[in-house]
Amino acid sequence: MAAILPSLVMGVASLLLLVVVCVRTDRSFFFPLVCVFSFNLVSGLFLFNATGLGVDASLYDETARGTLAYWTGDSDTAPDSLPGKTGYVWFLAAVYLVLGVTPYPILVLNALAVALSGLAIARTVGLLGGLQLAQKLGAWSGILVPGLVFWTKDVLREPYIFLFTALSAMAVILCADGRRWISWSIISVVGLFGTRQESVIIVGAALIVALLLSKGQRFGSRIFVLAASGLLVSPVLAYALRQLPSADLQSLRVTNARGATSIAPGTDLPIDPLSVARSFGGPFPWEWSGPLFLLAIDAVFSWIILFFAIYWVRRNSWPGLWALFLPAVALYLVVSVTAAYNYGLLVRIRTQPLVLLLPLGLAGLGDFLDRFARRGSRPSQAPSRAGASPVP
Repeated sequence: MAAILPSLVMGVASLLLLVVVCVRTDRSFFFPLVCVFSFNLVSGLFLFNATGLGVDASLYDETARGTLAYWTGDSDTAPDSLPGKTGYVWFLAAVYLVLGVTPYPILVLNALAVALSGLAIARTVGLLGGLQLAQKLGAWSGILVPGLVFWTKDVLREPYIFLFTALSAMAVILCADGRRWISWSIISVVGLFGTRQESVIIVGAALIVALLLSKGQRFGSRIFVLAASGLLVSPVLAYALRQLPSADLQSLRVTNARGATSIAPGTDLPIDPLSVARSFGGPFPWEWSGPLFLLAIDAVFSWIILFFAIYWVRRNSWPGLWALFLPAVALYLVVSVTAAYNYGLLVRIRTQPLVLLLPLGLAGLGDFLDRFARRGSRPSQAPSRAGASPVP
């Protein structure tokens, strides 16, 4: 009972928070967000009680317990740190300190993080000029997006990575549109620094590109957009390659290639074209067998979102869209370097760039469905967003 009570309190507090947030933003989001929260909470509790903690979750839990023991003086030595994950370990230890050493409150917070991610995605879709249907799909993303369902049911940092990534996408669009963006950018950068540090440079570069675009609207040319994008792509690739010394590159690939979901590299080059393709849309249909058949769900969803993201970018002339599209591509390139030799790891990591693409993809999907529904009745309305006009 002592372990259940804090979780019940957290659950009620989470629902109240969703009510407040929806009242301040859009009340129509309340029902899908409550459904998303409830679904992820119930499924997370069920899986935890059925299977216990996974391998990575056990490592986080053990390290957090050791950190808490060090904080309270029960241990004289701090546990070994987890590079790039210290913030998440401290977060777990703080929750254990306040609510007791049990994973149940973490599962409640995971479900809340997924629901808030959907709200941030829905709001970003609205900022992009997406129709109400597209915004509603964004609010339901915690159930519709395979990655947000698969990787948020354990004591893992992924729910918070996805949340801060969704917030960074919203901050980038706000910045490119000349609106208030600094507070959201600070929250997303600090959050990503504590959960996945390698993402911070990409978000920071994306904000620089967005700021340049917001100040350079008078240029209004694709050449300016492509030139500004060099500020993003170049440091990202340099960072990714610096993390992989040439002497260790092949050994890392061998390590990642172990297990039932392993795949063979197509080349020994640091950036393998086949790996890049796999990071965007793998596993491919001819690889759908055994365990990879389950991951095909994520692959098909990735194809749909990528297709409609490109559709929306081509349909709209507002340069600020590139400030969201380019960092997603950069993150996919990082995934292709570090994780494309094991599909289990790849699908888990590539959900982060997919979250960046989701607002574009859902805006495009909503526009496509609206045009299809209106076919034969009257022409589709142009995007409502100021500055984003359809391409003739």
